[in-house]
Amino acid sequence: MKSAGCRAGNTGTFNGVAYQKLGDVGKPIIQLTDKAQPYLLTTPEKDKSINIQKVKLAEEQLKQVTGIKTMDDGKSAVAEYTTTYKNVTPFSSLVA
Repeated sequence: MKSAGCRAGNTGTFNGVAYQKLGDVGKPIIQLTDKAQPYLLTTPEKDKSINIQKVKLAEEQLKQVTGIKTMDDGKSAVAEYTTTYKNVTPFSSLVA
């Protein structure tokens, strides 16, 4: 995990679920390294106070408009489209 800019703290996993030792409750499960700096996003202070840090996973971009349906009122429409992900970061591997 060090390549993703993070490392596990004093934790473990059981059936794919992260856990902490009782004495470590309230401490971050993942500790970010200096490699994470380019991927850190602005995080509200209330989240930071409980050890939450938002990180960039990728950039979602419009790939193709697959359909447009005009509504009965003639003033609005619904578009159907597909997207793709570009500039995927190492943190994307942490998302199932």
